[in-house]
Amino acid sequence: MRYPLFIYLILFSALVCAQGTKIDSLSKVLKTADTDTARIDILNELAFSYIHVDPLVARDDLDIALKASREISYRKGEAHALNVLGGVQWSLGSYEKALENYLESLSIYEALGDKLEIAMLFNNIGEIHKKLGDNQKSLRYLRKATKGLEKYGYPTLGYSNLGEIHFTLHNYDSALYYFKKALRANRAEKNQKYEGYAYHGIGEVELIRKNYREALKSANTALEIRSANKDFRGVCYTYLLLGNIYDAMGKPDTAQSFFDRSLALATQISANDIRINIYKNKAEAFAHSGDHESAYQYHRRYAQLKDSLFNEEKSKQIATLQTSFETELLKKEYEASENKLKQRNTVIIAIVMLFILSAAVAGAFYKQRKLQQGVNKLLALKNEKIQAQTEEIQAQAEKLMKLNQNLESLNATLENKVKSRTKMLKDQNKLLAAYAYSNAHELRAPVASVMGLIDLLQRSGMADGEREIVEHLIKSAGELDIVIRNIRRKLESNGDIIFDD
Repeated sequence: MRYPLFIYLILFSALVCAQGTKIDSLSKVLKTADTDTARIDILNELAFSYIHVDPLVARDDLDIALKASREISYRKGEAHALNVLGGVQWSLGSYEKALENYLESLSIYEALGDKLEIAMLFNNIGEIHKKLGDNQKSLRYLRKATKGLEKYGYPTLGYSNLGEIHFTLHNYDSALYYFKKALRANRAEKNQKYEGYAYHGIGEVELIRKNYREALKSANTALEIRSANKDFRGVCYTYLLLGNIYDAMGKPDTAQSFFDRSLALATQISANDIRINIYKNKAEAFAHSGDHESAYQYHRRYAQLKDSLFNEEKSKQIATLQTSFETELLKKEYEASENKLKQRNTVIIAIVMLFILSAAVAGAFYKQRKLQQGVNKLLALKNEKIQAQTEEIQAQAEKLMKLNQNLESLNATLENKVKSRTKMLKDQNKLLAAYAYSNAHELRAPVASVMGLIDLLQRSGMADGEREIVEHLIKSAGELDIVIRNIRRKLESNGDIIFDD
């Protein structure tokens, strides 16, 4: 049965629009989600809807969902994201990566005890092993999956996939048995997507048996169901099946027409694994019709796409390893720099506290001793000198903070830069410590002057109230002198710095 080309174009447009409506609906719900877990669940569903429309967009959504799930320890959301990510990798032809995602998701669902999801993952893993050519392992997983799906009342998918693996193993009677069993089970389950799988499988078996009329009937039924269900990948495969049927019937033009429809849709949804099969089937069909030049061209495209998928996967693995290595180096460098900055900040805070204490003493002395104008003026000058020294120390600290920020922008020559920057930071640290030591030494001179002036005041004649103020000043000046001595002793205890008295 042949359809005019414009009917298929209208059908495909309807599929895209319908899928777009679902995506738009999910996007609106995402904006109104009021919890982190709800947003993660919607992101996973949104990514699942994008698998057959734009798998690269789906992968971006899943990266966000995975990161958010792990940050809040939402294990169910993480497992779901990994499961959908496996489907994305599958659609892109990265079967090894898809298997890795499925196995990681399976381990989480097993820890959660979700038996239904475990059965679904057994099914997905079995399908991936079939893609990888390990049919016996695929059969084992699909049997386990079907057993679990039967228990929960959803066996149609399991029966359909068992039919497919038996077809791959050339057990055509068993394949047809399971495809028909899937149709019977679906009378209760009423899953149109799985029903499409079953009819497609029957069409493939009938093609092998050369029952072309029955093959066309089942294939067209599968196409109608899959189109109504917006199953883009399924539509691609059924177009491919129809092309093979017409090629076997000796109608090469009709066959190539269906191959082209399948190729256009597979390109639209970035299904590289399907494109590989289409190129291979087109090459074989051209060879059957005697067009060896076209057969060669499409066989060359088949080989190029297959090689490019392999090289792309290896490049991604290398890039992932390199990123991990560079991230670890940056993390260690940041931690080392942060520790050094904390040490410097401790010294700066001590000096600032010293300055604040000196200012408080000077202010109290000024208020209580208005008659001693000359002494107050001298204390104010000393206070200004301390403030200038503190500002200079703060400037040095800002320079060190800028050096710390520059550490984050290291490039591929990170190891050499780390050594160079570490040496520079050590020199700066020694300079700062030496500078702080010098300042602590110089601070003792004005403090000694203050203590001398207070001693002169004590010797002069004073009233009882004034003598009490002087005694407070003696105590404060003594405490200030102790603080300065302690700072100096701490700096002298640093073995990396040598001080000259």
